[in-house]
Amino acid sequence: MKTRTRTYFAIAGALALTACATQYQPRGMTGGFSETQLGPNAFTVTFKGNGYTDFDRATDFTLLRSAELTLGSGFRYFVIVDANSWQQMAVMTTPTHTTTTLDASTTGTLNSYGGVGTFRGTTTGTARSTTWGGNSFLIQKPRTSNTIVCFAQPPQAVGMVYDAEFVRTALTAKYHIGQ
Repeated sequence: MKTRTRTYFAIAGALALTACATQYQPRGMTGGFSETQLGPNAFTVTFKGNGYTDFDRATDFTLLRSAELTLGSGFRYFVIVDANSWQQMAVMTTPTHTTTTLDASTTGTLNSYGGVGTFRGTTTGTARSTTWGGNSFLIQKPRTSNTIVCFAQPPQAVGMVYDAEFVRTALTAKYHIGQ
């Protein structure tokens, strides 16, 4: 019984940890962002979400972290020179449990001879087993990555040039971060 109770608490704890989408946070047990500086003005930024995080949120959080790194490094603009997104797939299977109930009846004759007896009879019954659990769920965890180059002035680049201050303001408002 103690083992079953511990199992229930372990499952409940695991579910509580993953009960909502990954927040905007440094990478931890439930996901988040991380970065690697590649040069004085270049970074790779990655965001890893949990199974409740959608791709739009993961993409936005990668963009937000890119903007924060740009501003924190003394720049105002950035260009994404490489972007990737993918899913990490996992399967979770719930534990199985079985309960069996037996309904039985016995009929027969008991013959006793001086403290010793014999019984001749028949026992009939019905057993019912119920099994539940064992369900498998596919969990898709979004992953996004940007390699960015930062600039003090808007570059004469082909493609999208992001204003880091604008991106930070828009995305922190959208997700109510720091409010």
